[in-house]
Amino acid sequence: MKTFHSKSGLLSPYQMAEKAFDVRNNKKHPVHEEIKKVIGSFNLQITISEDFETLSLFKNLNGLIAFKCELKRGTDIIGIGRGASVLSRSSRYLEKSVHIAANSSLIDAVVRATKVLDLLTGTESTVTNNAVMDAYKPDEDDSITPRQQSYLLELIDKNISDEDERSQWESRVGGLSRDEASDAIQALLVNAQ
Repeated sequence: MKTFHSKSGLLSPYQMAEKAFDVRNNKKHPVHEEIKKVIGSFNLQITISEDFETLSLFKNLNGLIAFKCELKRGTDIIGIGRGASVLSRSSRYLEKSVHIAANSSLIDAVVRATKVLDLLTGTESTVTNNAVMDAYKPDEDDSITPRQQSYLLELIDKNISDEDERSQWESRVGGLSRDEASDAIQALLVNAQ
């Protein structure tokens, strides 16, 4: 039995993945549906106040500056963040320390709000990498026919002696289109002669 080395143009799993994640060149890619869901304007209200809970918890820490940030969408609080800084001899810039603590509270609130905001806007992603890969499987009307699949598996079994290579071929057969299956059958027949 001959060992078959393919140059027939069948896509390797790496090439299939590469094609599946080519978002820029394919406007029908499933990720564009998800992109449409998150595009838009969101009215959010940011309220930064002194964080008296943290200040009372660390009342023995001199020089503590603490802020609490509430992020609201309408009347719903979607994120609460906290930020703090400590004044000391080494922190020479009072203004900078205050702004760092306030900005930290805002960043914390935004990070905590991301999942809640997705739930409130209905944009929680349902697309998985498997769904992206499935989008690039051939359409049902273009997929390999049962007859082609049976014949191709028979040819693979007869013409490919290397077990690993045979296993790779067998794992790809179900995902081939009719044209790809036809090309693979021709290649195996030519190689068998």
